[in-house]
Formats: sequence, structure tokens, C-alpha cells
Amino acid sequence: MSQETDGGQTPRTLWSYGFIVINLAALFAFSNIAVFYSFAPYLQRIGIPPAWHGLLLSLEPMAAFALRPVVSPLLTLRNAAGVLLVSMAASGLALALYPLALTVPAIAVLRLFHGAAFVTLVSAATAILVHFVPQGRSAQAFGVFTVMTQLPFALMPLLVERIIPATGNAAHAYALVAPAMLPAMLLAWPLLRTTRSMAAACPHQGRKRPSASEIAANLRRPGVAALLAANLLVFLGTTSVYFFMKERFLGLGLDEIGLFFSVVTGATISVRLAGAPFFDRLDKRRAACAFLLLLAASLALLGRAASLPAHLVLAACYGLAQGVALPLLSSAMFLRSASEFRGLSSNLMLFMMDAGFFLGPLLWAGLLAGGMPWGALYACAALPVVAACAAAWAGAPGRRGDAQA
Repeated sequence: MSQETDGGQTPRTLWSYGFIVINLAALFAFSNIAVFYSFAPYLQRIGIPPAWHGLLLSLEPMAAFALRPVVSPLLTLRNAAGVLLVSMAASGLALALYPLALTVPAIAVLRLFHGAAFVTLVSAATAILVHFVPQGRSAQAFGVFTVMTQLPFALMPLLVERIIPATGNAAHAYALVAPAMLPAMLLAWPLLRTTRSMAAACPHQGRKRPSASEIAANLRRPGVAALLAANLLVFLGTTSVYFFMKERFLGLGLDEIGLFFSVVTGATISVRLAGAPFFDRLDKRRAACAFLLLLAASLALLGRAASLPAHLVLAACYGLAQGVALPLLSSAMFLRSASEFRGLSSNLMLFMMDAGFFLGPLLWAGLLAGGMPWGALYACAALPVVAACAAAWAGAPGRRGDAQA
């Protein structure tokens, strides 16, 4: 039995070894995704026709979208650590293969393989994470976890922008990230024993896989479906920034795309680190909606900005907004779900993220290819986030609901 848990069920402290390692695993996992902010210009450079760009961008999240509902119900406390280690190795291998994939079919296969490895990694990490969250600390725990998922988006663009001139090729920069999986695997190895001990002390949560009827019953719980819809809509809108802002900068003659993403992520991380201890005290419904509206406004105004200072101010507002809204949505889902389905529900939130990352590039690339101007594109991108606000209002508990959800 882990000394950091009570009977294998309730963690005594948030900062257990397991919680720290899972967050480090998320840091390394998202590092191998954060490098792909430059993927569309890279495809253009190696001669891939623009008509293929949206599909090739979407294939990695499409694989995640398709596989997460299959993978998530199969993960238990007993098997998730082993799955985590295997998927880490597969993610590193995928990154190393990008310099060899130079045709549409080769890139398509690699993107699907990479997506499968990544979704399995994050699903396994999330399935373990929920067992290391103490009662009453869900918003703080998910705030820390989302900091780890966002930190690479501040660091990797700056790093890659400096590696590309030395390597002459973005794919070689992707491959250089692959070795980062090795320390992550070494740190995660002890979780094999820890999670098996926890599973033995809590057999119901450690071994049982939910039935289809149980999953359906959890989805019918108040607020669950609305929160899933909110997460989908947020990521549908925000993929317009992640995948296409570099192209927007190039069109404006601006060179500091790495700085833009660093400001976004710096604001996100700062507010989560400073605010995480207070997130659990907030009225999640009101706070999530307020910051989703700020996120929508930031998106709409990004389409009108023309100078670097204007973009950086909006980047700070955008990062601040998502820095508060997203962990509050995750915490709300944690509270709304039955305790035995919290790992599954958290993975379903990630499934909605996958859906947004799959559908978003197809939608926004199609609109750009059809001649839509940038101002109109980002105004359209703000609309799903406004809709997410309505869904969050319907699904998130208020301050009183925290104790009752």
C-alpha cells in the first residue's frame, strides 16, 4: 500500500510521488506535440500541396479522437502504468521518424501512428492521475496538471525556432525532441509497483472495467454532457490560433511567433500557479463563463490585430482566460462524475479536446482556402467559445454545488 494514500483510496497529500511523476509525464508528452505549431509551413516547404495541409494536420488528433473512446474504458489502475510506459516509447519513435516521411502517404501513416501513441499516453496518465487527487483539491490538481500540459507550448516554439536554422529542417527539430521520452520513462517506472499496490488495496477501482450501461448512466448525470460539449467547443475555436497563427504572422511580416506562444503560455501558467490554491473556492459556473467570454473576445480581436505589441497584449489575455477556464471545466467534470468513473470522465474530456483538434484544422483550413479573410476567420473562431460558455453554465456546479456534485 502506498504511504501517500489512505487504504489505497484517498490520497493524503496532493504532492505525492505519483502525482508529480504523472505531471512530468504530461510535460514530456505535450513537448512532442507542441513542436507542431510549425507543421503547416513545413509541409509547404517540402512541397506538399496546400490542399493536403488540413488533412495532414488533422490526422494526428483524428487518431486520438477515434481511439480514446476505445482505449479509455480498457484502462484500470492496475494496467495504466504499463500502458503509459509503452506509449511513451512509441511517441518517441514517432518523433524520430519525421525526417524520413516526405510524401503524403508516409506523413499520413506517421501522423496516425503518432496520434495513437499520444492518445494512449495521455489517457493512461489521466487514468492514474485521478487516483492521486485528494478530496477537495480537484481544481488545484487539474490546475497543476494543465500547467504541465501547457508549459511545452511556451518553451518548445522558442526552442524549435532556434533549432530550425541549425538543422535546416523542422522535421529534424521534431526528431531532436524524441530523447526527452527517456527520462520520463525512468521516472514513471516506479509507478508500476505503486499502482498495483493501490489496485490490490482497492480492488473495485483497480480491476473492474465499466460496462456500457454504467458508462451511459454516468453520461446522464447532471452536467456531464454539457461539460463535454463545452470542452469540444473551446478547442474547436482555439485550434485556429495553435495551427494557423504562424501563417498569420508570416502574412503580416512578423517574426516573433515563438514570443507570441510564450506569452500565451506564460500567462496561462502564471495564473494557474498563482490561482490554483483558490480555484476550489470559486463558483465554477460563474468563473468559467466569465473567462470563456474573455477567451472569445481575445480570439475575435486577434483577427484585427496588425502589430506585434497588439498581438502580445491579446496573447496575454488569451492565455489568462484559458488558464482559468480549462481547469475549472475539468474540475467541474470531476465533481459531476461518480467517483468510480472520474478517470473515464476525465478521458472523455480529453476526447472532446481530440475532436476539437481534429475538426478545427479541417474547418479553419477550409475557410482560409476558400478565401476567408483573417478578421472574419477569428470572429468565426470566437463563436464556438461563446457557445461553450452557455454549455458551461448549464453543466458546471456553483459554489454550493461543489460539495454536492
